[in-house]
Amino acid sequence: IELTVILMSNHPNDAVEVMSQCLEVMRNWMGSNRLGLNPTKKEWLWFPASRYSQIVPFPTIGEEVLTPTERARNLGVLLDARLSLEDHIAAVSRGAFYQVCRMSQLRPFLDRDAPRTVTHALVISHLD
Repeated sequence: IELTVILMSNHPNDAVEVMSQCLEVMRNWMGSNRLGLNPTKKEWLWFPASRYSQIVPFPTIGEEVLTPTERARNLGVLLDARLSLEDHIAAVSRGAFYQVCRMSQLRPFLDRDAPRTVTHALVISHLD
């Protein structure tokens, strides 16, 4: 189960308290339906306003305190707490470079127009 919770509050402690309550309700529901939370897959990302950048209260699930992660993937986009997208751009560039290297290996076996078509497909598929 992937859960995205967006809380906006002038007081970070209030937002974390609401998030902890939501997580507790979800944990209880999962327990009553014989489901469990995977401890290795519980992560959360904190996007603080600049004035709260040093204040990071931690939400809890039961007795377990959750520490924030440095980056998280949501809908295929790799986000970090600064919203810089540097990690996402690096990952997309690395994947595209790998595909271009693979295309260069196929080039001797393709006709003249095929590499152009494959290159266009690679670029167009990454524009979304």
